[in-house]
Order: sequence, then C-alpha cells, then structure tokens
Amino acid sequence: MEKISNIENKEKIKITKMHVLVHPGYLEDVTGKETGNIAKGQALFEKYKKVAQNLPKNEIMVILIHNRPERFRKDFKEGANYVKNIKLIQQETQPNQVIILTSNTVPFSGADERYDNEALEKIKSIAQNRGYEISSEAEVDVFGETHDECVQEAFMGIKNTGFFKTENIHIVKELTDKF
Repeated sequence: MEKISNIENKEKIKITKMHVLVHPGYLEDVTGKETGNIAKGQALFEKYKKVAQNLPKNEIMVILIHNRPERFRKDFKEGANYVKNIKLIQQETQPNQVIILTSNTVPFSGADERYDNEALEKIKSIAQNRGYEISSEAEVDVFGETHDECVQEAFMGIKNTGFFKTENIHIVKELTDKF
C-alpha cells in the first residue's frame, strides 16, 4: 500500500494575499557602490522583514531573485549580504511561507506571457506542495527594487497571466525605492 504524505491528507490553506518581493538586495548588491544606495537598500530590508513578521498563516511571500540560479547559489555559498537578509526574512515567517524563485528567464517581466505563466505555475506548484492553495481571488501586493523598472515589470507580468483579478493586484510604493 502506498504511503500518502501528510500534506496530501490535510486541507490546503487558502491564500488570501500573495506578497511578491521583487529583487531584494538589488540596490545594495548591484547599484549600492556606484550610487550610494546601500543605506536605502538596508532600510528596505527592514521594511521587508516587518512584512514577513506580520504574515498571517493564510498569506505567502514570493521572493524573485535578481540573479540567475547559478549566481544565487554562488552568492549563497559566499554569504552575500542580500542572501543573509533573505534568510532573516524566512526566519520571520512560518515554515514554508516564503517561496524563493530564481530563473534563467525573467519571471513576470511582462515582456513574454509564456514566462509569466511559467513563473505563476511554478509558484502555485510549490505552494500546493507546501499545503497552500493560491486562489484567483487572492490579493497580490508587488514591491521591492526598483520601482521604475523591475517592480513595474513584475506587476505587468502578474497581470498578464490573467489568473488574478486585475483590481486585486497592487504596487506598494512604500515598500519600494520610491519610499
């Protein structure tokens, strides 16, 4: 007789809000040295941690990494500052509430619906494996770095999937570099 996992036996938690954190650490990691964005990047991480600390069990946070998977693994091994901060964000939540997404394509770029849909399906699959169900009724808050580029692209990409109601998708400006 086949053993069924505990998650399959449990009722899935219906997600009411998905927080999409776009490229945390980009200001500090990529632009900080040239433009003095290190302090701004650190202040943003403090805000991201507060969001994570206050996540109810029916909300998840999806973190879109600004580096490709092989670079993220290297940064992880070397203890890059943004990776340390992402780990701190994870520690502030319930187990499995944070989904980290790295990709060789640009998830939710708004430029190619195929990649937008692939990213959403990957997130939904990971969430389902962790005992969550993402509903098309869920609110989606998009924030991170940087407001004028990647956050806007992620917002458009999520809209392009057509899965969520358009009126339920928002950019949270206070949680971007435009704060």
